[in-house]
Amino acid sequence: MTVFTSSKGTQEKWLKDDYFYKRDFFGGEAEAEFLVSEFLKSCGIEDYVPYEKVGSDLCRSQNFIPEGGSFRCFVCCNKGGIRNQISNK
Repeated sequence: MTVFTSSKGTQEKWLKDDYFYKRDFFGGEAEAEFLVSEFLKSCGIEDYVPYEKVGSDLCRSQNFIPEGGSFRCFVCCNKGGIRNQISNK
């Protein structure tokens, strides 16, 4: 099992049996992940990570990182690099 935290370091995440699990920190994050997934599916969008609820404060998605790949959250990508590149254009 591999354990991660959110970009703020508050939301517990882990990889187990080829699934990423996320546990609520503030309350409602799992529900939000699931509802957004359902919304995107209902819109016919295909390029997203679907989440399913597996408890009142827990959701999961299949592992979406390819072998040898890595994960960078949006907040991490947006700190300095991308934001500055866009604003400088």
